[in-house]
Amino acid sequence: VHGADDPLVPPAAAPDLVAKITGATLDMVPGMGHDLPLALLPRLADNIAEVARRA
Repeated sequence: VHGADDPLVPPAAAPDLVAKITGATLDMVPGMGHDLPLALLPRLADNIAEVARRA
């Protein structure tokens, strides 16, 4: 999960990082910065559950 408006970690760096991690996927969230808004917790939980299912 990466915020498309992250001022600390450039969003352009995310695809390169994902490419280096076997099985990784990228969920780029429009309008999100470096924080994790509470409204996105269900989305984050879904992402974590998907990774656990594939493990």
